[in-house]
Amino acid sequence: MAVKIRIIVLSAIVITILALVFRTCSSPPHQGEKLYSELCANCHMESGKGLGKAIPPLANSDYLVQNRDAFACMLRTGLHDTIKVNGVSYDTPMEGNPTLTEVQIVNIANYVYQSWGNQAEEFTLGEVQKQLENCE
Repeated sequence: MAVKIRIIVLSAIVITILALVFRTCSSPPHQGEKLYSELCANCHMESGKGLGKAIPPLANSDYLVQNRDAFACMLRTGLHDTIKVNGVSYDTPMEGNPTLTEVQIVNIANYVYQSWGNQAEEFTLGEVQKQLENCE
């Protein structure tokens, strides 16, 4: 009887651990989407298409591809220069969010760079940390 109880308890522990591991491994894409919706979609839209000639698109954006190495800094410190995205110039400033953690930046970056036709390699925490060290 005691052996059966131990097996049941051990089984419950293993199932709980597996559930936590699965949840941890599967949550970052959802976290990136949630953060994007809360912090970015107001301007760049849920579709990533931007807002006319005022706010640049993130969907199929050549600018994102060409400026991957500066993306973490854009999120943290903002962007105040005129930029050209897919042949169109944009000069509306983008405010940064200095309270974003490195992990939140990774999650947003991966969501943006893998949504709406964008198909880039995933960002790593190390990559984002290195970018943030070089922010001006």
